[in-house]
Amino acid sequence: AAGSRRVAMAFPAVVSSSLPSALRHWSSFEGLARGRRLAVFLDYDGTLSHIVPEPDKAFMTEDMRSVVRRIARRCPCAIISGRGRGKVFDFVRLEELYYAGSHGMDIKGPNRRPPAGEAQEGAAEGDATKGSSGGGAAGGTEHSPGDSGQRPPAGADGGEGAAGGGCSASQEAANGGSQPARQAGTGAGCEAGQGCVELQPAAEYVEMLDLLYAELVRRLEGIPGAEVEHNKFCLSVHYRRVDEAQWERVWAIVDEVFLPHEQSLKLTTGRKVLEIKPRIDWHKGRALSYLLEALGLADDPATLPIYLGDDVTDEDAFRCLRARSLGGAGILVTSVEKDTAATFTLHDPDEVQEFLGRVAAMLEEAPEGGLCEDVAGEGLGTNTGVGRVEGTQMSATSAGEGSVDAERAR
Repeated sequence: AAGSRRVAMAFPAVVSSSLPSALRHWSSFEGLARGRRLAVFLDYDGTLSHIVPEPDKAFMTEDMRSVVRRIARRCPCAIISGRGRGKVFDFVRLEELYYAGSHGMDIKGPNRRPPAGEAQEGAAEGDATKGSSGGGAAGGTEHSPGDSGQRPPAGADGGEGAAGGGCSASQEAANGGSQPARQAGTGAGCEAGQGCVELQPAAEYVEMLDLLYAELVRRLEGIPGAEVEHNKFCLSVHYRRVDEAQWERVWAIVDEVFLPHEQSLKLTTGRKVLEIKPRIDWHKGRALSYLLEALGLADDPATLPIYLGDDVTDEDAFRCLRARSLGGAGILVTSVEKDTAATFTLHDPDEVQEFLGRVAAMLEEAPEGGLCEDVAGEGLGTNTGVGRVEGTQMSATSAGEGSVDAERAR
């Protein structure tokens, strides 16, 4: 069955408990970073904020916001999240960052104050997600399936990587691999000479996802705690607050809604969440590669990209950094043992804040023009639509964490 298949990873997975802590082994990380230009990529839920029962209340602390701002003043800094881009911006509220929502399928930056029409995006998306069957607002992804031994829907893949594909963010890859490339980004609000980056490789799927969202809201309405979140290019069905006796019912309904569209869409799982996404070869790793290319850093031997994340979908970014011939460091945020392609670990968002504080201090202590010369949004060209990234291509068997059963146990 699709839900239990295993797919080989391009790199052997290691157990997270065998990896060094980026805090306790700070000197090892510092040795990698010294003399390099950092590019910092961050997941949101479970990384910058704690996982909470109600995803719309996953607020980051002011201290965390402050340390991210300090880094963004010195280095390119991006957030790559499964949430809708507008929702992530509403939580973070730092205009100097690059934002990649919907697992990297909606990229924009530098995020100066949004134009009047776009400023309401986050609020409008938030309103749209209040059609959850539990009656509350839905928000956030990266909260995913369960910690019990029960099965997810039969059609679900065990995470983003199970869809396969590598790290090169080419036009062909953005459109599913074999189809002719289509212009994806709108370029709206992207001004020449402002270093603006914009990409939407799944724009053609919006209408289909809108229809499925409405059907999921209607079908799940009678299950208390079930929440349907519309992240523009990804639908997330959260069941963290659903009585465990009702989980099978949630999975069955999601299966029934998804299966007629499985040629165009894919169903993946996470920590008490099921997600329906366009069936294109695009994920957080490709978003990271696209941003490196758009920032002119992809082929720069002086650049060290780092990525911090806690979810199975972040493994795609970790693998892309491992594949990068010029180096990179993935940092898994976890309090439990997992198979991972990361290089370091941190325990929780509190440790993330401490680590980022050390990174910020290291950058601030560097001589002028030293560690990081190009602050995000300065001296960059305009890049809209589907960009070409020439990053190291990974094996077509590049996959996620393995089986859905393994992910459920986390």
